[in-house]
Amino acid sequence: MSSGIAGAEPLRLFFEAEQRWRKWQGTPPQSVYHYTRAASLPKILESKRLWATSTSDLNDARELEHASDLLRDVLRDRAKRSRTNGDLYRPTVTNFRYPRSDLLTTFVASLSGAEDDLSQWSMYGDAFAGVALGFDSSVLIALDAREPTRQPVGFFRVLYHEKEQRQFFEWLVDRWEALVSEKWQLPDRSAMDAKMRKVELESQLAIAALSVLPRMKDRHFASENEWRIAHLHNRHRSDCDAFSIGDRTHVALDLAQIAGAMPLVSIWLGPAVANDESEDLLKRLLMQHDRQNVDIRRSEIPLRGEPKRLILNEPPNSR
Repeated sequence: MSSGIAGAEPLRLFFEAEQRWRKWQGTPPQSVYHYTRAASLPKILESKRLWATSTSDLNDARELEHASDLLRDVLRDRAKRSRTNGDLYRPTVTNFRYPRSDLLTTFVASLSGAEDDLSQWSMYGDAFAGVALGFDSSVLIALDAREPTRQPVGFFRVLYHEKEQRQFFEWLVDRWEALVSEKWQLPDRSAMDAKMRKVELESQLAIAALSVLPRMKDRHFASENEWRIAHLHNRHRSDCDAFSIGDRTHVALDLAQIAGAMPLVSIWLGPAVANDESEDLLKRLLMQHDRQNVDIRRSEIPLRGEPKRLILNEPPNSR
């Protein structure tokens, strides 16, 4: 995931962490799914964008904090064991609050590898009356890897198992130590140069952490099988504005930056709206946006009751 930070060089640790995560996460399913209200669909098709929400406004009350606590545990353990890098693990490092919004804000659009999933319909699919948008994972991977893009985005799997999370942070701190050793070998011109070097190295760890923290969640969310499209937002960039609706802050993620069209390959009708009338309505909407190639599928979850008509009318200022 590109940082979107102009002039902040070097970001070596940030990019190394990105590459490492791509190897760790493995291959995503062919399609990943965004469960949402049907009323959001017309605006998504028109704008070719998904709204991403600030991590501070997501359902997980400890979003980012769970991973941040693990990172601080690893750093404090290193501070206890370190004989040669005692000065490295100062309180400014081991006690730092890594998910700080004054550095960068992370915005996330949540997807799932689970197709036609009961819990996803219940939690995010408008109480079974919504839709699930299926996106081509290969295009999202290409969008993540593309440099540069108008709006930097990343696409990654969420990790839920604490042992693996800790292993990744152990690797990250190992790489940071190696980077520190390399930088500290350079000759100092003055005490100020040495001080600024420490500040730069601590900043590199903080920025790399900001990229990694949204990729880890508490084990209780593991059933979501979540993949995320994320954006590290630099509020000083004029080409990507954050906006608030109610008590949540969002950015609109451009998913058409490569091919000019969203990588939308299928739309599932939720179990409470899976009928002929809803499918006909959805077909007409897709024709209006010249997306007849999108596959329409009906949920096969056998909910009690007769499916009702899909509702595509959206109240103002909502998503």
